Amino acid sequence: MLGPSIKSLAHTLSEILREPAFGQDPNKDIAVNEQLRESLRDALNLYNNARSESLQELYRTIQIGRARSEKIQADIEEVAAACGHFSFSLQAVAEETDAYLDVLEDIKYTTETAPRSWSWLKFWRYFGRTEPSDKDRVEDPERESLIQKPPVPRLRKSQMPKGIPDTMVARRDTFNWDAAPQSSRVKRRVAQKMLKISRFIVREDILFGIKVGIGALLWAMLAFIPSTRPIYQTWRGEWGLLSFMIVAAMTTGSANTTGTARFKGTLIGAAFAVVCWTVSQGNGIALVFLGGLVALFNFYVILVIKKAPLGRIALLAYNVSTLYAYSISQDVDDDDDDEGGSNPLILDIAWHRVIAVTLGIVWGIVVCRVLWPISGRKKFREGLSVLYLQMGLIWKRGPLTVSLNKDSTHNNTLDYMREGEQAALQRYEYPLTDAIPTVENNKDRLLGKIYQFRKEHMNTDLSGDESPLVVQESDYALLYAYTLVTLQVAAELNKVRAEIEALYGVLHEEALLLQ
Repeated sequence: MLGPSIKSLAHTLSEILREPAFGQDPNKDIAVNEQLRESLRDALNLYNNARSESLQELYRTIQIGRARSEKIQADIEEVAAACGHFSFSLQAVAEETDAYLDVLEDIKYTTETAPRSWSWLKFWRYFGRTEPSDKDRVEDPERESLIQKPPVPRLRKSQMPKGIPDTMVARRDTFNWDAAPQSSRVKRRVAQKMLKISRFIVREDILFGIKVGIGALLWAMLAFIPSTRPIYQTWRGEWGLLSFMIVAAMTTGSANTTGTARFKGTLIGAAFAVVCWTVSQGNGIALVFLGGLVALFNFYVILVIKKAPLGRIALLAYNVSTLYAYSISQDVDDDDDDEGGSNPLILDIAWHRVIAVTLGIVWGIVVCRVLWPISGRKKFREGLSVLYLQMGLIWKRGPLTVSLNKDSTHNNTLDYMREGEQAALQRYEYPLTDAIPTVENNKDRLLGKIYQFRKEHMNTDLSGDESPLVVQESDYALLYAYTLVTLQVAAELNKVRAEIEALYGVLHEEALLLQ
C-alpha cells in the first residue's frame, strides 16, 4: 500500500538533488525545473495519503489481534514509532526540498530583475577600510551562527589529587594492564589470553585454594617419602592433614580462632574417649549409653553455652577415637600393632589423635600466618571503605538533592544563569553525571501508555462516539522522535561510560580506598 508512493517520492527527490541548480556562473545561471517541482508536490500528496491509510490499517490490524502483555505492547509501539518516525522524516525531507526549490526560484527572480549600476567603478571605496561598518555587521542570528568564532583556550588539566590509593593509580596505566604486542596477531592473542588467565588467578578465592593446596601437598608428601612414611603411619598423619584443611581459612584471625577451638575440642573429646572406653571395657551396649551422655553434653555446649566449634570438635574427636578403637577390637586389619591390636590401647590411640591434630593445627597456623598471610583487619578496612564510598555516591545522586519549592528554585535559577555564567559553563563543558541511569523501563512505560491511548482513541472512533480530543498521526511524531532520540543518546552515553571505565578503571570492591 505504501510502497509505490515511497518509491515515487524517493525517485523524485533523487532527480531534484541530482540536477545541478547553478551553472558556470553561480551569480547568474540559476535553473529551476518546474516539472520536477510539480512532480514533487504530487508525489508528496500521494505519499501523505498513503502513509496515513497504512498506519491506520496497521493499528486496526493490531487491535483485532489477541490480548497482549505490556512488554509486547511496548515492543509493538516501538516498531510503530520507528516506522512513524521514518515516514515523518521522509515527509520533512520532501517539504524542505520543496522549500529549497522556492528559495531557488526567489534567487532566480531577484537575479533577473535586479537593477544594474556603475558603482563597481568607484575604486576608492576599496582602500582604507580596516573595520566593518555598521551596515556590514551581521544582525541575523542564523547567519551569525555560521561565522567562525575565535578559539577559546582550554582549561589546564589538574594534577592527580592527593589521597588516591596506589591500586587505583596503577589501574590508570591501561597499557601495562590491557596492551598486547603489536608484532603479530598470534602474539597479541596469546598475550591477551595470558592476561585473562592472570586476572583469574589473582582472585582471592583462587589464591586461597592455591594456598591450601600447597600446604596440603607439603604435608601429604611425608606419606610418600620412604624415610618419613613409618612416622606418618604411626602418628596418624591423615588426621593431621584433615586438621590442616579445617584450620586453613581465608584470614589469619579466622585460622587462629578455628585452631584454638579445634585443639581444645580434641583434648576434651580424647579425654571423654579414654574415660568411656575404660568404663565400658569395649562393650558396645555400654558405649551406646555413654556416647549418648557425651553427645548430650556437647549439644549443651553448642546450643546453650553458644560455643559451636568447641562442641562439634569434641564430639568428633570422641567419635573418631572410640569408633577406631572398637573397629580394631573386632579384628579389622588396619596395621594397628603399635596400638594394641585386638586389645586396643585407648591411651595410645587418644595420644596419637591429640598429637596428629595438634601438629595439623600448628602447620595450618604457620601457613596462614607466616607463609601466606591474609589480614582480616585489612580486608575489613577495605570493605568498610568501599561501603562508605558507595553510600556517599548513593547520597550524592539521591532524590534529596532536588528542591521541592519550584518558585524559589526558578528564581534562583534566573539569578544564577546570567550571561557570564552561561558563557563559563559552555567553556568548561558539561560534566558527565555520577551515574548513567537506564531508560529501558521508562521507555517501555511510555510506549505502553501511547499504545493504550491509541487503542482507546481508536475504539471511540469505531463506536461512533465523539471524542473530546482530535488526534492525528502527526501528533504522535514528536513522541516517536523523542523516544528514538532518547534511546540513541542513552546508547551513546553507555559507550562513553565504557570508554571512561577502560581509561580510568572501575572501583573494585577490594580496592583500598582510604589511605
